[in-house]
Amino acid sequence: MSYKSIIVNLAVDAPPAPMVKLGVELAERFGAHLIGLAAADVPPLVATGDGMVYEGE
Repeated sequence: MSYKSIIVNLAVDAPPAPMVKLGVELAERFGAHLIGLAAADVPPLVATGDGMVYEGE
C-alpha cells in the first residue's frame, strides 16, 4: 500500500507562498495530492451572570 498525499502546514503568522511552492514541487515529483493545513487557537468565550461576554485571555 502506498500513500499519495502530502500535507503542508501553513502558519497563520507567516506568508504561505514558500511552503505552498515546496509542497507543489514535491506533489508533482511524486504524483501526490497536496493538502494545505492552517490551524489557529480560538480563545474561549466566557459568559457572566450579567449577560456580558468576555473574549480572549
